[in-house]
Amino acid sequence: MQEVAIGKNPAALLFVDALRAGEIDTTVFLTGVGADCLAEAVAEVCPLAEFVSLLTRCTVVVRGPKPNAVLRKWGLPVDGCAAEPNTWVEVVAELERLDAVSEKTVAVQEYGVANSEFYAAIDERRGKVVGVPVYRWELPDDTGPLENAVGDTIAGAFDLVLFTSAYQLHNVLLVAERMGLAEDFKEAVLNCQVGSVGPTATAALRSAGLRVDVEPGRPKMGPLVRDALAATIARTRPPSFPGAP
Repeated sequence: MQEVAIGKNPAALLFVDALRAGEIDTTVFLTGVGADCLAEAVAEVCPLAEFVSLLTRCTVVVRGPKPNAVLRKWGLPVDGCAAEPNTWVEVVAELERLDAVSEKTVAVQEYGVANSEFYAAIDERRGKVVGVPVYRWELPDDTGPLENAVGDTIAGAFDLVLFTSAYQLHNVLLVAERMGLAEDFKEAVLNCQVGSVGPTATAALRSAGLRVDVEPGRPKMGPLVRDALAATIARTRPPSFPGAP
């Protein structure tokens, strides 16, 4: 998949207006790429120095280390960082810890698509959500490698299939559907070991009727690859017998 920045972005400009008016109590940054995209989207009307100054009036919460690194680069203090595995559930917990949600206006830097479960959780806690979309997810310009991967999976070429985001599953199923092979692809995946980077991707896989064999304790690429390879080797290794070397 690819991340495509939103060109003309009135929502981002309205967010700046709301910051200037003192109408935002809490700002949540969900991704590092999104934070940079947001700063770029408003740069013509709000230079970075002013943007940072406006944000210091809010409680600022980040979902994980990547947006934290971007804000640190800007010189913007962060009030709270969600614990691993860095899902919306941990973000809500951090907002509650900081008393930054109940009766508060919470601006959320979105990524890809709006998270309806996250927004519902804020609403349940009497918070008001202001969504700030900055980029959307799309298929890659060249879907040939993805089509080849679908065909190779169906042909039994893989022992292990890894997903590092829920939206990857959306895209691969979309391409498989276009090829008329969605059900064949899902059946083939069930014959593989399936690794998921974290709870959000796991929920998407299970919702699609797919099994998850490995989800690492830390939602990172390194632990995912390490744990998934170990599980796959254990699965494919011939059984040992007494006295065997």
